[in-house]
Amino acid sequence: MNELLDVKELCVEYRTSRATIRAVKDVSFSLAKGSTLGLVGESGSGKSTLGHAIVRLVSPPGVIVRGRVSFDGIDLLSIDEDGMRKIRGKRIAMVFQDPMSSLSPVKKVGQHFVEYIREHEPSTSEAEALQRAKATFEDLGIDRSRVDDYPHQFSGGMRQRVMIGLAIALQPELIIADEPTTALDVVVEAQILELLKDLKRKYSLSMILITHNMGVVAETTDRIAVMYAGKLMEVAGTRKLFADPKNPYTRALLQSIPNILLDDQELRSIPGSPPDLANPPTGCPFHPRCPHVFDRCRVEEPKLKKVDGETETACHLFG
Repeated sequence: MNELLDVKELCVEYRTSRATIRAVKDVSFSLAKGSTLGLVGESGSGKSTLGHAIVRLVSPPGVIVRGRVSFDGIDLLSIDEDGMRKIRGKRIAMVFQDPMSSLSPVKKVGQHFVEYIREHEPSTSEAEALQRAKATFEDLGIDRSRVDDYPHQFSGGMRQRVMIGLAIALQPELIIADEPTTALDVVVEAQILELLKDLKRKYSLSMILITHNMGVVAETTDRIAVMYAGKLMEVAGTRKLFADPKNPYTRALLQSIPNILLDDQELRSIPGSPPDLANPPTGCPFHPRCPHVFDRCRVEEPKLKKVDGETETACHLFG
């Protein structure tokens, strides 16, 4: 499969008067056309910052320090802002985790679609844009007449459907979904995930799904990248990662998930807390919490390297 997105050695820092926090540290991964990558990890691991950095939406005091983000052969970090605006929204779209903060309460939902479409396609008339909005509503399972409703008239799940609809309105090649099921109950969450899968098939989308929920990525992704303290700890095919996790952090994450199919159903928490990124530990960032730690882990940071046919891991236990 051809690569659509290739990220190399991407670093993002938040610089304040008190400290410099490296939120994304030398992250490298690729995404094939038509595939879905799950980006998982605990809160504060850098997942959302990475997603925002790909489309250059990191807000001050955040700074993209270095790296390369190649989208369909275009280096997104080297083009000017006008060039980026032609790609952001039109070819790469984002679904944010809080739809209420992304939708204006004083505009009808249909107006959001009309403005979004015409911003990227000025030659499109308002009437045509509104018809496209209604057609998109049908894809979302929402009655066409509801384009005349305001955001507060929708439930949380319906508002998230609207945000997904805005993302696909221009039929982009890549969608980055940042915690799209946060604050939704499990029934609505399942509906949103099924909607994403249906839209992915219909529009031949590629997708990056950012979440802390391992159950979500198990159902919807082809590959998973596990982040911890701004660093990629493991990248593998979804089935492979669940069946044979290599990194101790990945194993700890999976052991903390309820699974009625396992004989051993004891839930295990990960001891300790994620590190303070303003004062990170030396060596492997996970070593203060790792049950397999040895001397090398405390002084030398492991690099992400391939340990079998489809798994890359950053751990001194390998190699």
